[in-house]
Amino acid sequence: MENNKFFLIYYNENSWKQGFVDLFNHIIKNLKGKSLSVVLTGGKTACSLYKYWSRKFSYHKKKYTFYLSDERLYEKYKDTNSHNIRNNFINHLNFAKVKYHNINTFPEDPRKECKDYKNKIKNLDVVLLTLAEDGHIASLFKKSKKNTTNGFNFVKIDNRFPNRISISESMIKNAKNIIVLVIGFSRGRQLRKSLNNKKSILSGILKKNTVYFLIDYSAHKGYLDFS
Repeated sequence: MENNKFFLIYYNENSWKQGFVDLFNHIIKNLKGKSLSVVLTGGKTACSLYKYWSRKFSYHKKKYTFYLSDERLYEKYKDTNSHNIRNNFINHLNFAKVKYHNINTFPEDPRKECKDYKNKIKNLDVVLLTLAEDGHIASLFKKSKKNTTNGFNFVKIDNRFPNRISISESMIKNAKNIIVLVIGFSRGRQLRKSLNNKKSILSGILKKNTVYFLIDYSAHKGYLDFS
């Protein structure tokens, strides 16, 4: 099956956030079932989106289970993705209609935590990801050392936050819908590079999925910049 890629370009900060809300609602309305599973991206880019989305969230007579795309291990709570997502999004929703599963940030055995977290997930209806300036997605880095266990990776990287658990490429590829946020000039430029590099993390997930690239105007200019 040939993959379907859709590029959605918006011209200011509020429009791309509303564009995401409209896109998510469109996807949800076309999915069968009353219970849906959604993976949420971490990182700073999503903070303002989550604040906006929490005020606009529509349930569509469905219940939602949210999961993390990746998490930093053995760090202060304020530095975790779960802190960002809870404070800016989850805590503002109707708890009767929403479940949220965090990753244990102080696991005795991170590989076992990968397996345990994967076992909580049956199907993935939507995966929300962010493309970083260096091309990594979730905590999947080109040069990272990873141990794959049942769909999640324990990742060690040369970074301020060296220990991570991340969703794997194989699990992303099994999602029904993927949304990739590309926000900012340098990330737009990286999008073009990643799409043209068959060995990039991004190219690794573009197999059979429906993938939506949600791009702000600055990223669009970066995508077109060949200097």
